[in-house]
Amino acid sequence: TTRLVEGPSSHDEGNSIIVSNSTTISHVDIARTCIQHVESQLVHRLLGYLQKFAPLIRIIEDLGEMKISRDGHSHSDNDDLQQQSPLTKLNKRELIRIPIICFEHATIPSRTIVEHCRKHGIICRACKFLSTDRLWEELGIGGEGVVRLSLAHYNTLDEIDQCMSILQKLFDNK
Repeated sequence: TTRLVEGPSSHDEGNSIIVSNSTTISHVDIARTCIQHVESQLVHRLLGYLQKFAPLIRIIEDLGEMKISRDGHSHSDNDDLQQQSPLTKLNKRELIRIPIICFEHATIPSRTIVEHCRKHGIICRACKFLSTDRLWEELGIGGEGVVRLSLAHYNTLDEIDQCMSILQKLFDNK
């Protein structure tokens, strides 16, 4: 069995954790893993809430072949998982998404949602961001764009719950 043991190795000057005789994991890899774990919890909480409103709410996401993995590298669904970092293989982590959620509501304009959120202390934006009109046409998205909520590891689950509560008030009134 493999277990994490803190301590320096002869080639890393104390900045890694020894996993086995042949593998070390840097503190940066551990920090990245922790950040991605927190962001994943935030994203899944908010996505779970928004998905309850389908088909009124449409979550805009990449359903293509490329995904961002927890080790910070792009991977095709067809990539050999043996090429992932030792920390990824050690924890058998799944592929995750970037902590940005974009959505549109079928009956409430994106700008209205953003104004409501800002009035209640939630920062978000509504626009097309760096996309082309052709992409929006192909995706069937309205003229003013989508609501974008950008999450990060310094957000908390309580803040996500507060955001959901604020959105719920708007959805209940429409």
